[in-house]
Formats: sequence, C-alpha cells, structure tokens
Amino acid sequence: MAELLRRGAGHGAVRAAIDRLGGYGAWPLSEARLATVRGGRRPGLALFENGQWLVLGPRGWQAVANGIALDEVRLRLRREALG
Repeated sequence: MAELLRRGAGHGAVRAAIDRLGGYGAWPLSEARLATVRGGRRPGLALFENGQWLVLGPRGWQAVANGIALDEVRLRLRREALG
C-alpha cells in the first residue's frame, strides 16, 4: 500500500482497489498485477487481468485504449516472514 501511495495514488483509490480485488485472496495488493497510471490530473491504478490492462474508475475496472503510460508495481509480501 505504501508504494502505491508513494507513487501518488490516493488512499481512496487504494481502498477502492482493495474492495474490488476480492477474488485475489487475503492479500489482494500482493497477489494482483498492478500498475500506476502516469499523466492526467491524478495518478490512477491499473490491473492486468485476462491479457489486458484495466484502469480503476468510478464504475470499477474498465478496459483502456493503448497508449496509456503505466508503471508496474511489485507489491510482493514474503510469506515466510508472516509466519
């Protein structure tokens, strides 16, 4: 979560992403393939699923046209450290 916030995604966007990633288990930010969207008024969040990038908007995850600048984020937890 801290890495997404550091990259400019707001708390509300991160919470919305967590809520909409229910199928990704107990650690959705770690399990899902995520990216931040560069440009625009506010950095957004994107999810790679079924071979395409989806951007989180007011209506949930929506497919986007090519040409959007993304910075993929690696939010992997070391499970052995969780005990």
